[in-house]
Amino acid sequence: MSSTIGETLDIEKSHESFEHIYNTCWRYYRGLEHSLVETRRYVTFDKSNFSTFSLEYLRIILATCGEVDTVGKCLAQIADPDFKVKNANILKWRTAIRCAKPSHPVWADCPDDFSLPTEGTVVMLDEFIELNPWNDFVDKCNLDGGDASGREYSELKKLRWWDDYTILKHHRISFAGGSVISDFDSANLRNALNSMAALYTLEKALLGAVGTVDDLAADIDDSELFAPRLRMMTSSDIEELVESLK
Repeated sequence: MSSTIGETLDIEKSHESFEHIYNTCWRYYRGLEHSLVETRRYVTFDKSNFSTFSLEYLRIILATCGEVDTVGKCLAQIADPDFKVKNANILKWRTAIRCAKPSHPVWADCPDDFSLPTEGTVVMLDEFIELNPWNDFVDKCNLDGGDASGREYSELKKLRWWDDYTILKHHRISFAGGSVISDFDSANLRNALNSMAALYTLEKALLGAVGTVDDLAADIDDSELFAPRLRMMTSSDIEELVESLK
């Protein structure tokens, strides 16, 4: 069973596509996640330990955020066929995802667990710690003007865990006054958990984009860390709901 998902998208919802993404992307995510779970033997996953940093967290954050960028660009291409991957940064691909309405044909019939993440997406860690990895990222969707695809990119806030990742990737070691300066403080538990939670939401959305209704209904979330995510209504959701009631 397969169904075409969009007149301009060269992609189909099918069991074969779902299995391919599951075996490549989701299983890779699970490997990253398991590496983070293994650190729990030494550091309890508690807010009081969020500032704890280590070389292992550094390795996990670098790998996880690299995959966030890869999957994010893939979702942006699905959400907006005019999206260009070349030279795209997180601001551009995240805005393309954010500007996709909940009624987008690709995700319209998906359960919330498989929908596109928004600034209102909450991921539960062990069912007692709430993580909201996208809450600091606010972008503006100008559907009446802007660029050719109807998007206007406007960065009002940044993602703390992503900014820390870029520091770790590009500037964790520097030289000043003849001395070596290193900054590993950002390789901490908080950033490891939030980046992993962000990747979790993107991976689920990618499965939702390619899986059939039967695939999504039969899927068993085998995450070792996160419970199926909740989604709070955003201002865009409320506006769309009001319009539908008129």
